[in-house]
Parts: sequence; structure tokens; C-alpha cells
Amino acid sequence: MARKSRLDTAAILDNGQGSVLLNGIKDSRTVYRAALYARLSAEDSGKAGGESIENQISLLELFVKENGEFFSYELFVDNGKSGVTFDRPAFNKMMDKIKQGKLNCVIVKDLSRLGRNYLEAGNYLEQVFPFYKVRFISVLDRYDSIHANAADEGLVIPLKNLVNSSYAKDISKKAASAIEVKMKQGVYRHRYVPYGYKKDPEKKGHLIIDTDTACNVKDIFRWYRQGESLGGIAGQLNKKEIPCPARYQYEKGEIKEERHKNSVWTNITIKRILENRVYVGDMVCGKTYSSINTHEAIISREEFSEAAKLREESHAKWEKANGSYGCYKPENLFKGKLRCGKCGMAMKLVKRIKNKGKINERRYAVYQCCGYKSKFQKECSKVTISKDELDNAVAGALQLQLKTFVNTEKIISDINKASAAKSQHEEVYLQLQSKKGRAAKLENMEEGLYEDFKEGILDKSEYLDIRQRHTSELNELKKEIVQLEAFRKSLKRDFKTVVNTAELIRGLQDIHNLTNDITRQLIERITVYEGKRILVKYTFEDELEKLHDIMGERGGISNS
Repeated sequence: MARKSRLDTAAILDNGQGSVLLNGIKDSRTVYRAALYARLSAEDSGKAGGESIENQISLLELFVKENGEFFSYELFVDNGKSGVTFDRPAFNKMMDKIKQGKLNCVIVKDLSRLGRNYLEAGNYLEQVFPFYKVRFISVLDRYDSIHANAADEGLVIPLKNLVNSSYAKDISKKAASAIEVKMKQGVYRHRYVPYGYKKDPEKKGHLIIDTDTACNVKDIFRWYRQGESLGGIAGQLNKKEIPCPARYQYEKGEIKEERHKNSVWTNITIKRILENRVYVGDMVCGKTYSSINTHEAIISREEFSEAAKLREESHAKWEKANGSYGCYKPENLFKGKLRCGKCGMAMKLVKRIKNKGKINERRYAVYQCCGYKSKFQKECSKVTISKDELDNAVAGALQLQLKTFVNTEKIISDINKASAAKSQHEEVYLQLQSKKGRAAKLENMEEGLYEDFKEGILDKSEYLDIRQRHTSELNELKKEIVQLEAFRKSLKRDFKTVVNTAELIRGLQDIHNLTNDITRQLIERITVYEGKRILVKYTFEDELEKLHDIMGERGGISNS
């Protein structure tokens, strides 16, 4: 969130040298372009009598307007961001502008809004801001780094920062302690309740049985103990059109994501239910705490233990028949990004063994639609592709896109250096200056025109006629200025893409092997269709499209 304002600058013009021209007279005072920084952490939001982003902004803007020494200001807001860390979007944007020399003053409501980390806050006050010649003002603390008493205040600032830091740590410890107590008490703290249960409307954190779904949980355990496979159980539930947990929550309005609208039972869903101790009345929280008999059980402990023993026996039987994969642990490079083009479901990584027990035994992996087998639907059975095929195909396609990005950026850079581009850039600049000058002249003439009318030099009809012509011309000029500004921006010599994206792409343009880190940063989604057709959506597509647009605009220049 950023909001800009210019403060009573009719008589003030920046001369670019750190001074101002006031009514035509040079003034050596520093021109302050202020950053108004507001922050509110998530835990403070909505508290009675607590902080308010709106109140912070109003206080900061009032302070600036009541002090005529600020040439302009820009607002930066981090809402719902902790003061313990300084890695905040708006704060980072503000620091970027400070480093570029666009801002030279930071104003906050109080020191805690800057941050609650003692060492980091002190570093900004004593090292970073002074290095960039940035004035720092804390309104409620009455601290101003350029005032004579700043040295005395310097003794108080570290103490206040230490208090802020201690406060943040204390809040964290208290929150962790409260959570630990609730864990030991067996209080259910999660947003979504386990399938088969619902939240007790009369007792917060307590689960009660959902009679609409508990019967399905009982069926799952009974069928499994009778020898039915995970896939077989999922198939029966799907055949009866019983909504799976995600779809059930979607239909009740507890979750909103459209992707759950057509969710179905799968082997994994059945397995998770069979392994969850919540169904015998126990609550397991985190990795270290568990509570027994915290709510009514759906399944007896004997039934749960019997199902667990059957799972162990089934796994041992499978390993005996298929062998262990040993050290073969293929990495799923596209976890959470891979979708089936047929049904839209996620695709999982499945390990397989070919020619088991023979000399030419081979272990390999495939990406397979999660709807295969579990839905008992043949239409998704063909949507599968080997891991090696998909990894290589995506790596090749990605490398091509990265090289296209870098090459296009270089072409634009070359066009920028062309004499024709420079000439056109200068021509547009001159046109802009001319039209802005004429617009300013018309605006100044408006006041004189009214004075002539008042003094009788012009009669009413003459005044209205001239005013109407001036207004029409001024409106047309403003439209032309906007168009020229946009065109000039497209012609600017140092066109830059998003810095982090461009630097990342330049560093990875010669990749040969994919990694999880690369796919996380550069690939948004992959869709696999029948016949092994692949569609890849990249995270940098908007930047690449921007480059193509610029190259198209500049094409005529490079050929002239």
C-alpha cells in the first residue's frame, strides 16, 4: 500500500541539488522527501483499544502537514506483519527507494512500529539511516535524529528497542506456553475437524460425533478388517456417491476452494483415516504431546489395533512380493504443481520395479493421476508419464524459455543504444516540455482572465468564450501529455524487468538438471494430457510477455 502526496508546492521547485527554489530565491535547506511507515502485527489486529493502521496513518499525515519542512511524502504500510523481523514487503520497498536516493526521511508513530528486534532496530538507527543520510523521526517518542538533543536521546533509544524486543519474546513465550497447555489438555485447536466429527457448539475445542459421516468411518474399518484393499474401499464409497472428506466440507461451506468440488475417495484418504488415533478418542498434537480419551470414540481400540496389524502385514507381504526399493528414492520435483489434464486431479510419483529378480531388473518411477484405480475409472488410466521423460521434457522447455528471455532482453538493450531510439526519445521529451509549458501558461492565464472580467476589460460573453476555448485546449493538452508520457516510458533507455526475476533467470539459463529450488521459483503449474502432451505455465510469463511487447514497440525504431 503506497500513497503519495505533494505538500503546498506551488512555489517550491526541486533543483536536483538538495536545495529548493522558494519564490525564485535559492534556499540551502535540505529537501525532505519523507516515507511515512505504519505497521500492525496480526496479534494486535482487532483488539479493543489496540493499534489501528488507520490511526497510525492519520497521525503521520497530520504530523507532516503541520510541519512545512517536507517537500513530499509517500506512505508504506505493512499490515499483519510482525515487528520481530525486518523482512516485510512495504519496509523493503521503502528501503529500496532510500537506496535509490528517492527518499531521505523516515517517520513512524513510535519506535515499536519500526521493529521490536533490539539489534536490528539499533542497526537501522545508528548505521543504516545515517549512512544513507536519512533523517529519522518517531512522533510519539519525540525523537528527531537531526535535532541538537539527538545525542541525549541516543541513550534512551536502545533501551526502548530492548523493551520492544523483550516484549516480542515474552509474547512468543506466552503464546507457546498457552498452546502447550491446550495440547496437554487435549483441546482441539485446528480449523478443520477430522472426518466423522464436528465441533461441539457448547464447549470450545471439544469434538463430538457427526452422525452423518461417522457411519462411513465405521464401514472403512470394518471393510478393511474383512480383507478389502484401500483401493477397493475407495471404489465402494465412490460408487455409492458418498462425498469424500474434502468434498463434504466444501458442500457444507467450510472450505471454499473450487478444486474440492469434485474430489473423490482415494487410497491415501482411506489410509489416513485408518492411521488416525482420533477415532479411538485420543488426541495427538504435534510430535510430543498426546491425550487419551478426550472425546467420544467411533472405533474401539481393538478394532483400531487389528487394522494397524493388518496394514503392517500387508506392507510386509507387498515387500516380499515386490522387493524393497532400497536406496532408490526418486525425488518428486513437481509436488503440488502437477495436474492431470483429463480430470484435473493431482498427479503423484509412483515407484515401480521391472523384471524383478532378473539380471536386467530395473527400478523406475512414473507420475500418475491420483484418480487412477481409486476412482475405478478407465478414462484416467492412460494419463501417466515416466519421471525421466517428464523431467527431461520440462528441463528442455524451461531452458528454451530462459534463453528466449535473456536474448529478448539483450535485443531490447541493443535497440535502446541505437541512435534512432535516442533521437526519438529526445524528440518525445521536447514535445512533452513544449506541451507542459503551454498547459502551465494556460493555467496561469486563467487567473488573469478573471481579473480582466472583474475590472470590465472583458464583458461576460467575451470572458466565457475565451475561458471555454482555454479549457478545451487545456483538456486536450492534458490528454496528449498523458499519451506522450506513456510513450516516453516505453522508450526509456534503461528498460528493466523485475530485478529478482531477471537476475535469477540469467543465472539459470544454462541449467541441465532440475532441482526442487528451480521448479519452485520458475514453474507455476504443469498439466499432463493423454499421449504425454505437456503444458507448462512459468512464473515469469508476465515478464516475458512484457519483453515481447517492448520489442514489438521498438522494432520499427531498430529498422529505421
